[in-house]
Amino acid sequence: MNWLLREFQESDYQDFHKLYETCHPEKPRSLKDFRFWDAKFELKRFLLLADGSLLGAYSYHKDDNSKDWAFVIQLSADASRQLEILYQDLTDKLSILKAVWVNVTVREDQQLYMDFYQAKGFYEYERRWESYLDLETFKPEDFQHFEEKAKGYGVSFKTLADLEDKLENKRMLYDTVVTWIKDVPFAEELNIWPFGVWLERFWQNPSRHPESYFLAFLDGKLIGQSELRKSNQTNTLATGLTAVSREHRRKGIAQALKYQAAHYAKTQGFKHIHTQNHANNRAMLSINEAMGFQKEPAWLWLRKDLLL
Repeated sequence: MNWLLREFQESDYQDFHKLYETCHPEKPRSLKDFRFWDAKFELKRFLLLADGSLLGAYSYHKDDNSKDWAFVIQLSADASRQLEILYQDLTDKLSILKAVWVNVTVREDQQLYMDFYQAKGFYEYERRWESYLDLETFKPEDFQHFEEKAKGYGVSFKTLADLEDKLENKRMLYDTVVTWIKDVPFAEELNIWPFGVWLERFWQNPSRHPESYFLAFLDGKLIGQSELRKSNQTNTLATGLTAVSREHRRKGIAQALKYQAAHYAKTQGFKHIHTQNHANNRAMLSINEAMGFQKEPAWLWLRKDLLL
């Protein structure tokens, strides 16, 4: 068999997408999604072919959430031999770039990838639970009292679609989200995107869905949100950030926002809501469990120090 590794070209998207769907059915992505994020992260991708057939691919991009010279990688193949060829070529290229770390995300039930990365010396540094809410069995009336309770405090609710599409509103949302996201229990400190980068990566994101992005206000100030995004999974919306300002927590406001989001999704005919939560975020896990979210296999963030 004649192996060929070459750089990805624009004309390869269709074939690559078919390969990705075969190798990663646990995380569907659209072609539009690939094109958007490939451009935003200046991603490099290489393809493995044998006798003209596409058998594997790998990608890498600079991890802008890391202060070290780290790269995010992904390997796509359905056999360990192909993974070995891809990994060797990838590490050769990263060595030239003087990479210090490589990070990869794998679902814990993807045994081929788990075995491969563990054999290469990767270790887990973060775990997030994936959960789904079955909207056909979800009963909104059981949670409506959280909305009524929040309104009793003087809280009012809007969606992102209700806000005028002007710079000052975008700045308000950005500044508040930056405050909230610092309380999310990531395994390591994040490098927050500058406002201009956030406008490109969030505001232009094809998954953004203003009608299902719920906001809570008190005395004209934004104090909470729960975001649902478009999903690549059929009849499903995906959860973004749910957060409430510190001084207004433990009043049921987050639960009220989650109720509004789920009620919207159900009335619009969606069948499921998908979310991921950090394994140590007990507060949000409790809210989701109370609503009926059911855990799926966890996603693991794996890392390898290339200098060892």
